[in-house]
Amino acid sequence: MIGPLLDRIKAGALIRSAGSPDADITPLVDAGVPGLGLDVGDSKYFWYHHTDGDTMNKLTSQEFVACVAAMAVAAYVAAEVPELPAHGKPVAGAGRNVPKAK
Repeated sequence: MIGPLLDRIKAGALIRSAGSPDADITPLVDAGVPGLGLDVGDSKYFWYHHTDGDTMNKLTSQEFVACVAAMAVAAYVAAEVPELPAHGKPVAGAGRNVPKAK
């Protein structure tokens, strides 16, 4: 359901990676809060990640809009799911679970 809505901006592949959730949201997910991470390209991501230089001006407007669109669509669809499953169980029809590229 989510994946096809995001195919136009090349964000339609939903994956469940072995290290999921990322450390930033693990305490929330462990407490039962549904979590969703955004996998952006790693080409520049870790140049600034969690440093004083980790600011919005490192994104192009196109990258920013695509990230916002992906998270907004995912949040909207998740909000419409009658009952979210426990952590680790896929939401039926929420998207495509494909292996993460190595």
